[in-house]
Amino acid sequence: NNMLLFDWVEDYGCVNGVAVYVRNILKQALNLEATAIIMIHNHPGRKPKPSAEDIASTKRVAEAAEKVDVQLLDHIIIAGDDYFSMREHRKI
Repeated sequence: NNMLLFDWVEDYGCVNGVAVYVRNILKQALNLEATAIIMIHNHPGRKPKPSAEDIASTKRVAEAAEKVDVQLLDHIIIAGDDYFSMREHRKI
């Protein structure tokens, strides 16, 4: 059972958003022959509550990843000392 941990920055955003390109995320996962991915991003404020776009982009990535046998394990939002796990809150 081999495990490879790898991280990359998909994009940089501004104070109120960043574009999520599902194609680029899956391309990188497939190039690494990944079977699972975890998405992580930060909120510059003190609240990690996901926006409607955070939830929608998580669902888009999860659905597309499933079609190529890659599992989205979680999407974690970090803000200050707090975090929000989409998996723990059943958003994926």
